[in-house]
Amino acid sequence: MEVNKAWGFSDGQQFYIRYRNRYYPLRRAGNDFVFEGHAGANAGAVSTAGFVGGLAGSAIAAAATTGHRQEYTLDMATGRVSDFEYLEHCSQRDTAMVIVYRRPSSAKNAITVSLNGKALGNLPANNFLQIPWTSKIREVTLCTEGVESTCYSFIPDFTATNYVELRAKAEADKPILEAAPAKEGVFYTKKMQRP
Repeated sequence: MEVNKAWGFSDGQQFYIRYRNRYYPLRRAGNDFVFEGHAGANAGAVSTAGFVGGLAGSAIAAAATTGHRQEYTLDMATGRVSDFEYLEHCSQRDTAMVIVYRRPSSAKNAITVSLNGKALGNLPANNFLQIPWTSKIREVTLCTEGVESTCYSFIPDFTATNYVELRAKAEADKPILEAAPAKEGVFYTKKMQRP
């Protein structure tokens, strides 16, 4: 394999990563690797300048925000490179939000939901429960209580709202707890908040 097409390489002393067609030396930072590279164009600045100043505005903004040195981190499990400042911002979020909801078309009876073995509340159709979660290593375990109980466990994402749908179309149906796409969760919970 040619070096100029490799994802990364080592010369026996130093590891290097290819990022935006340049190689940068990696250095260990705890359990991660970081490197200092050239920043790309700031997408927000480019789009705003393009809206205000057209094509010329976009070109000026891209040139003005490209090239300064910036620290990046490398996720060794996925190979993904992330802006170091973004990761710092994410790590500062100390509370994840978990929302358990039921659609309006669900059975009308309320279903008791427990969180890690303790009753959280009753959830009727067309309603939701909010759970602020602070542990980044402990799982959230949600269960329904009753004859046909079901559970769902996961470690929440601290960078976005986590939606869990409680499905039970008829009162005789076994309730099901499952992760819901953010778009669906936002759609249904916004409808529930309307007067």
